[in-house]
Amino acid sequence: MHLADIRNTALILIDEPINHPVWHGQTPLQTLKHNTCVLRRFATGTGMPIVCMRRQNSTKPTDHPNTHVVPTWEDPLFKEACLATQKHHFVIAGATTDSHIVGPATHALDHGFEVHVMQDACGAGHAIDEALAWQRLNRSGAQLNSTRAMVAELVDHWASPVGTVAYSVLM
Repeated sequence: MHLADIRNTALILIDEPINHPVWHGQTPLQTLKHNTCVLRRFATGTGMPIVCMRRQNSTKPTDHPNTHVVPTWEDPLFKEACLATQKHHFVIAGATTDSHIVGPATHALDHGFEVHVMQDACGAGHAIDEALAWQRLNRSGAQLNSTRAMVAELVDHWASPVGTVAYSVLM
């Protein structure tokens, strides 16, 4: 694994944490929501491609309307959206880690992509599910990171336009 380079990175948001009725994971739901928004604002502000998989239908062109399907690399719409970014590094966040993040992340790794999973922008309904998901992701080769550290890693120079966006979303 190499340090991520913003020119070769896409943000993959899977089932953003909008309305999860049961939440007992290690990351508080409000923190997860905040960090997911930070990642989205950073990606939008820097022009980083965003692939957004959601349970509810959406009208955004980068969104994959997904009613009850858990995205995997075998889902042709998900795979096509990821490949269309033409990026090699994926920053992945969303809910729920155990059922929605592990599959897409490990499939992307298996297909040669570098994957960075944001531990503070992912979560699960139960702490044990979340802990086991982190272990599996770590063993599979995913880079586990935090939102602030990932954004900082993507900044080549803090006085650059990317640095300005990063500063504005982190402060």
